Amino acid sequence: MKEPVPPQPLVEARIAVSEVVAKENILSEEAAVRIKLWHGEIKKWQDNDQLDAAFSEGRLTLRTMSHEAKNYEYKKENPTYDVKKIKQNVNTNSPEAITRQSVLGLINNDNYQRTITDKAIKGDEDVWEKGGLLPKNKDVLLDAGGSGIMRRLDPQNFLRTVETPQSSKFRLGLHSLSASLLNPDKYTLKNYEGTNLIVLMPLPLAEDVKLFYRLRQLSKVGGCASFQNAVVVMASEFTRPQLASSLDMGTTYVLVKSARHGGDSVKYVRGVGEKVTTTDTPQQCRTTARENYRSILTGLDQANEITIAYRKCGNNSKFPSFAISTKGQSDFIEVNVKLPPVLPPLKFGSRPRQNSNYEQTGFVISGTDFKRRMG
Repeated sequence: MKEPVPPQPLVEARIAVSEVVAKENILSEEAAVRIKLWHGEIKKWQDNDQLDAAFSEGRLTLRTMSHEAKNYEYKKENPTYDVKKIKQNVNTNSPEAITRQSVLGLINNDNYQRTITDKAIKGDEDVWEKGGLLPKNKDVLLDAGGSGIMRRLDPQNFLRTVETPQSSKFRLGLHSLSASLLNPDKYTLKNYEGTNLIVLMPLPLAEDVKLFYRLRQLSKVGGCASFQNAVVVMASEFTRPQLASSLDMGTTYVLVKSARHGGDSVKYVRGVGEKVTTTDTPQQCRTTARENYRSILTGLDQANEITIAYRKCGNNSKFPSFAISTKGQSDFIEVNVKLPPVLPPLKFGSRPRQNSNYEQTGFVISGTDFKRRMG
């Protein structure tokens, strides 16, 4: 595994913010200025990042989507779609059409009601944990498909203000998700059947992740308004790991009433039970993610787990990369996920459901070194 070599402007900007943290000088406008400059350098670096570079440095995560949207009807949901326009002489029962229907179902899996049975409590070091049964089970929206990943890239869905203390995250179901951190020396993934959609997302450098969480901690205890706002804005645009372990954490969603806005809040926590193979405590899983997530790449032939808050990557949203994976094929077919336009509400009635679409980019991604090449 290679060690990352960050550009000098990013290193200098990081040092400047670290000086603020060391002095806990969070009451000054200078702190906000330094955070914005540092975040800007991170985004420039992300715009120049590459999948194969992230893979070789132990920063590339892979999430497999295998659950299609329930009751996703190909013709009904896409009434204007004519498969013959995509490929001549292809009928809707052909392998190509069936594959396309399956991928569309994976992308549009945004109507998944997740039943939550447990409440959240804070354990040691204020880490959220599973805290026993709720008085009554509650169904919450979990947008776990390709469209949901794309919606997580919109910072507006995570911003909050004094007037609006709850963001759109809960309403849209944009909760944290699990993935695997790929080990460049040797990685093992679950063997999925059929056609699946994968999302490849490089993580920021571990040093920047660590500094970000330190700023988040300081922003919760005080600081001037500009400092706190700079941290909130960065959090809406900064993809980061939240829990990490070299083995399966059996992560699960739990529910709690938010002290800040009074509404329901979903937490994604380390699970308990037979399916959990890690011996790390919830506190260790959080600390690993924050301090050095790459440490879960032990070199052993085993599947790890890392939970991710997917957010905008860079200035241009170059990542994540989506691709179609098929059992037995070592290469992935790269695709772009296209969200439908946001239309104004009708004066009377409601608009029919609009689903996302996708198109192949003409590139394939190697499942060996994650280099892109023309397909």
